[in-house]
Amino acid sequence: MYNNNEILDTEKAILEEDIKYIESKYKFSIPENIKKHYLRYNGGHLKKSMYTTSEGDEFVVSWFIPIKSDKKSSELDAILADLRVDKIIPDWLIPFADEAGGDFYCYSLRKNELGAIYYWSHEFDDVVYITKSLEEFLNNMVEFSY
Repeated sequence: MYNNNEILDTEKAILEEDIKYIESKYKFSIPENIKKHYLRYNGGHLKKSMYTTSEGDEFVVSWFIPIKSDKKSSELDAILADLRVDKIIPDWLIPFADEAGGDFYCYSLRKNELGAIYYWSHEFDDVVYITKSLEEFLNNMVEFSY
């Protein structure tokens, strides 16, 4: 699905009903391309995990947030519940992956940029635009070495 990149160690496959549950509970619609991603890859991590913007900023994805998991606290439902209770993250952003330091990669629900990818920093309560789509983000990843 993504050029020259693999998603490894995914969770058990989910069904459309699992996606509909999240959409109904939190009252938003997941963009179609992201639904397809979740139906194919529920969680996991990338073989190539670093994205560099045209300005030279580097972003490294640790894990994709699963819709369902054996570890309930890592599921999207639990993460959204925590973030929404304290209004930590804007409602127009939905986390789909995280970084080792506790920051999130999110997609936008705004109509004029539906599915655009943002980075949210918990330390600075900052939102940074990364790119226009999940495909653009994942197709342009390179291997990250420590």
